[in-house]
Amino acid sequence: MENNTDSFAEKVGDRLDEIFGDTEESVEEPVPEVVEENTDLGYYPLRFLKATVLSIDWEITDEVMARFMEQVERLKETHSDDKILVPMLQMLHSTGKHVRVYRENAHPDSLKILKSIYVGVEKVITSKDMDVQDKKKILSKEITKFQALKAQIAAGQLAHVSGETGTVTKNLPDSASKTATAPADAGYPMDPEITREFFISAFGELKETIQKEFDLLRNELKLKNSK
Repeated sequence: MENNTDSFAEKVGDRLDEIFGDTEESVEEPVPEVVEENTDLGYYPLRFLKATVLSIDWEITDEVMARFMEQVERLKETHSDDKILVPMLQMLHSTGKHVRVYRENAHPDSLKILKSIYVGVEKVITSKDMDVQDKKKILSKEITKFQALKAQIAAGQLAHVSGETGTVTKNLPDSASKTATAPADAGYPMDPEITREFFISAFGELKETIQKEFDLLRNELKLKNSK
């Protein structure tokens, strides 16, 4: 039993390192283009979401972003039992919320990450024969990008508040300090209530994602021991 516990702890440790650990992967990584036409998108909620994502390229309005948020929420309800899609849709929702609040002042990489997460969601939904492990890899990759984006947003806001140019790394985790080189004039307009709500929402979603990972590892361990 002790060996099983050690094995589980080791798996959890590896997973947490993957989510929170230092990574060389940059948020600047090329994002797959959203394909204009896909005959597999017969699933109508995804079709509507795709059309909205494409329209964001042309114009970011409150109406477009409200429609985007609504469509993401519908997909979350439809796939509420899917342990891969739910955290991906949560990240998509949070990124969309940042874009909706700040619009032209949103982080310059936010649309790239939004599209990247959408492409991941589309792959998971439409690739019927995709192995579960491959789906987990897509989720893990998008979590890493989402975390990097949050770190950069936090760094930009801290720079805006401090009014100092240069590197902003104090009181930031190691993963954030790698990307915290935003000058003061690159900071984002500060609305304390909106900023607080955004980070509370993002932190809550991250906690939920980690809990799902713990539950998934426990279930895998139970299945392995029952064989």
